Amino acid sequence: MSGRLSPTTTPGKTPVTGSLRRSLQAEAVKVSTLPSLWLAALATVALESIVAKALDGTNSGVSDAQVLHSATAYALIGIIVLAVLAGTSEFAGHQVEGSLLAVPRRTPFIATKIAVFSGGFLATALLASFAEVLALTPGELALWRTGLACAVFLTTMAMFCAGVAFFVRDVVAALAICLVGLLVLPLVLRSLPGSEWLPSELGQHLVDLALRTASSGPHPLAAAAALLAWVATAWVLGIARLLNGPLR
Repeated sequence: MSGRLSPTTTPGKTPVTGSLRRSLQAEAVKVSTLPSLWLAALATVALESIVAKALDGTNSGVSDAQVLHSATAYALIGIIVLAVLAGTSEFAGHQVEGSLLAVPRRTPFIATKIAVFSGGFLATALLASFAEVLALTPGELALWRTGLACAVFLTTMAMFCAGVAFFVRDVVAALAICLVGLLVLPLVLRSLPGSEWLPSELGQHLVDLALRTASSGPHPLAAAAALLAWVATAWVLGIARLLNGPLR
């Protein structure tokens, strides 16, 4: 029996690993070439910094941490737009057919998309939050912790919106669902019981817990589990539609 490797085998690598690596690279290149995503990401970073500076100048009695926390609510609008554009990008120009020709197995296709999205959203959220810290008082360590907590919140909201968009496949419909669900409903239903379990309310509550400013609300583990359930449900619906339904 020959000990030589087949021509397509590389020592230390399996075909599955190589396929996933190529899929990740292809997805990252594809996403990075979409101008709309770059514009939405840059707008999110700029919006959060500008709003933070404006709030800092008009609210002299408010701490920088509170200003940063408040500005994150405005940055949420930008991150929603970014996530929806990313989630619908495959279906806007019917690119999904070409993508599945390159990666015929849909499971690696979905896994690489989720990985690239989460990495891109986290990078954008970190850049936005840390740029905001630099615009305020960069010497305070506590403010950097606040920025990190806000970045995780924005990333989680982005993954939820991307999942919704991946399921809906329409930019306008997905934007309407996410803007209403994350911004309007919490305001309208805030005085009603159960409103604390809405996705954005759960995220804000977890940020407050991380900063030790929460006075009431769900238990941390229950809040984290519920928020993950919202994100997972959105993606499960999108994945189920992709695996079992038509591509258009």
